[in-house]
Amino acid sequence: MSLAVITARRSQPVAERLMRATLGLMLALSCVSFIEPSPYEVFFFLLIPIALVNGVSVTRTTMTLFFLLFTIVVAQFFSLIPYIEYRVVGDGLTPSLYTIYTVYLYSSAILFALIFSHESEERLRVALRAYAFACVFAGGWGILSFIDFMGIGQREPIDGRIAGPFKDPNVLGSFCIMGVLYLVQSMLIERRFTLFKLIGVGIAFIGGTFFSMSRGSMGAMTFGLVFLLTTTWFTSAQLVRRRIVFGLCLALLLGALGGAIVATSSDMVQNINQRAQLTQEYDGGETGRFGNQKRSIPMLIQRPFGFGPFRFPVYFQLQPHNSYIGAFADAGWAGGLAFLILIVSTSFIGVRLAVTQSPFLRHAQVVTPAALGFFLQALQIDIDHWRFVFLMIGAIWGMESARRSLAPAPTGQPTYCADVIATR
Repeated sequence: MSLAVITARRSQPVAERLMRATLGLMLALSCVSFIEPSPYEVFFFLLIPIALVNGVSVTRTTMTLFFLLFTIVVAQFFSLIPYIEYRVVGDGLTPSLYTIYTVYLYSSAILFALIFSHESEERLRVALRAYAFACVFAGGWGILSFIDFMGIGQREPIDGRIAGPFKDPNVLGSFCIMGVLYLVQSMLIERRFTLFKLIGVGIAFIGGTFFSMSRGSMGAMTFGLVFLLTTTWFTSAQLVRRRIVFGLCLALLLGALGGAIVATSSDMVQNINQRAQLTQEYDGGETGRFGNQKRSIPMLIQRPFGFGPFRFPVYFQLQPHNSYIGAFADAGWAGGLAFLILIVSTSFIGVRLAVTQSPFLRHAQVVTPAALGFFLQALQIDIDHWRFVFLMIGAIWGMESARRSLAPAPTGQPTYCADVIATR
C-alpha cells in the first residue's frame, strides 16, 4: 500500500471510516438471510445513526426519489386500512407486517441514495467489493450444498435446485449477478489479482446463479453481461477491448468444458432440460401463474385501492409472481402507477449514467444492468421485497445526485459514448 493511500485514509474523518466499515460489513454479510433478524438488518440499523452523524444532505434528486417512494407507501397504507387486523395464510405475514417491511425496504433505498450522493466513488467501491465478497461466499456455499458437504445439502428447499444461504433458489441466483458483473469489469479494467477474480467469478456464477436453476436469474445474468461488455467496449481504449475479446474466447472455452462435464451427469442434464422449458407446470392453466395474472387484471381495474397488502393470495392462493401486478394489488392505482414511474425513471437514469462520462461511469456500468435485470425479472417473479434491489435503486439515484453536483461540461452537455469514440 502506497504512502499516499495510507495518508489519505488517515485524513478521513472517523465518522466516514466508521460508516464505510459498517456499510462494508453489512453488504459482506448480506447473503446470510436464513436467520431472523439477519446480519444485514442489524448492521443496517447501525448504519442509520452513523450516516446521520457523518452528515447527509438532501438534494433535489434524492427528494424526487423520496416522493416517489412516499407515494407508494401512503397508497399502500390506504389500501391497508380495511385489513389492519387481518391475517393471511402463508409466510406467517399479516397485511400490517407486510406494509411495515415495505416501509423498511423503501427507507433503505432513500438511505443508500443519501449515502452514495457524497464521497460516491469511494463508498461505491467499498460497497461493490463487499457485495462481490458476499456473492463468492454464497456461491461457495451453493457448491458445497450441491455436493452435500457435511450434509448441508439436506436443507435445500427444492429438490434439484440450490438456495445456499438464502431461502429461495431464485434469490440466490439473482443475488450473485451484480457480484459477477463487478468482478468481470475489474478483471477487464484493473488487471490485478486476475486469477483470484476469475476463480471468484466461477464460484459465484456456478454455485450461485447456475446451480440455482433459476430461468430468470440466468436470463438476467446474460443480459447484465451483454450490457456490461457493450458499454465497457464503447467507453474504453483498445487495450480493454482486446481483453474483452480474449475474455469472450476464454468464456466460450470454459463454457464448452463445463458443458462437457455437465453432460456426464444424466440427472443434471434432465434437470437442465426441465428448467429450460419456457413454461413449467405451475405456469399454465387458468389457476397457474400466468392464468392468475390474467384473471387479476380486470379485478384490479375495478378496485382503485387494489386487493390490499399481501392479499393477492386470498383471491388466487398464490403470490402474483409479477411485481407490477403486485404493486397495483398491494397499493391500488396510485401506488401501482408510482411504482411504474419509479422503475422507468430509475432505468432511464441508470442507462444514462452508464453511457455518460463521469467519475461514476464504471460503477454505473455494473449497478445499472443488475438493476435492469431485476426489473425484467419483475415480469415473472416478485422482487419488490428483495433487499438488494433497493440497494441498487438507491445507488443509481445517489450517483445521479452526485453527478448533478459536478461542474457542467464546457459545452453544457454530457459526454456520451459516441463522443468518446469520436475523439480517439
